[in-house]
Amino acid sequence: MSLHICTLIADEVGIRNALSGNLMFYVHFERLKDDIVVDKLLELLKQPAGYIEFLMSVRAGMPQVKKLMKAKHKNKLEMSLISAYKRSINLFRQELKEQLVFSLKDFELLELVPFVTNGIWNLDWAKRTLEMDLEDLYIPELTQTITEGNYTLFFDAVVEELFSFSLFDIPAKDDVEFIKLPLWHFPLFDGFTYQQMKYSRDDLRSVLEAFKASFREFSVALYKLPFGAGNFEELKLLSEQLILPHKERIQESIDNSLYLSQLRNRTEAGKGMKFCLGITSVENLVDYYLRSEIIKPYVGTQVKQRIGREMDLKGSCIFVYCTF
Repeated sequence: MSLHICTLIADEVGIRNALSGNLMFYVHFERLKDDIVVDKLLELLKQPAGYIEFLMSVRAGMPQVKKLMKAKHKNKLEMSLISAYKRSINLFRQELKEQLVFSLKDFELLELVPFVTNGIWNLDWAKRTLEMDLEDLYIPELTQTITEGNYTLFFDAVVEELFSFSLFDIPAKDDVEFIKLPLWHFPLFDGFTYQQMKYSRDDLRSVLEAFKASFREFSVALYKLPFGAGNFEELKLLSEQLILPHKERIQESIDNSLYLSQLRNRTEAGKGMKFCLGITSVENLVDYYLRSEIIKPYVGTQVKQRIGREMDLKGSCIFVYCTF
């Protein structure tokens, strides 16, 4: 799971996808209002039509039931209606909790949920999706993330299918869209608990400090070079000066870390994940979301226009991803 690697390496992880919503709902489950519970359940469930219709009828009747619950005097029929409503809501809450647990277990994240409350995983974006249209939300979110540079975007491995690329130490063709720099190999994180992850994260903290300083310097230096064949040699030189000196030392720390080494011994030979750094243009960061059909063309146009007012769309920049 890529989120495990992000948590090990990064100071803070901002989760910006549907999974962040499920994490948020699970963490704040006891505070969810009844209408939010039903709305989320309707989003997640693929039940028979009759059950969905029942959910929708309860959702439609909520305003009337809530008014009735506030009334000072209630007759027997009204009390019976309120009681039936509460029983239904309790069942909905139970089912939603089961759906959320299933989702988090499926991604092997249930044990790691404490990283949300400990300030490592930032889920603020997920909370705002309850109030804003998702498409429109991408415009300010992507613009701010890319222009401010406080976060490095983490892409799916499908980026290698969507864009042409070259390894950093192989002469690149003029039309290459990103340069790939493989860094560290990690085992599969099957059955990794929060305490094991926290220990491993703390264990790697000191060896990663120097790398992070060089990474920030690398990012600033890259932006001064437009991404293109004419600058590929200089991009390679910067990689050799600022990134590669840390590669072997950090890999040794990963291999020797107590719980990570245990995972490696349990991971089948030839399996695991490779953490990679990609160098591309600012414009290609937005194009990734377009080509993977995460955003619509009008959103991509808006984002590029806004970013273009503050920085060069052809400037070089970094993203990261994992291969399996």
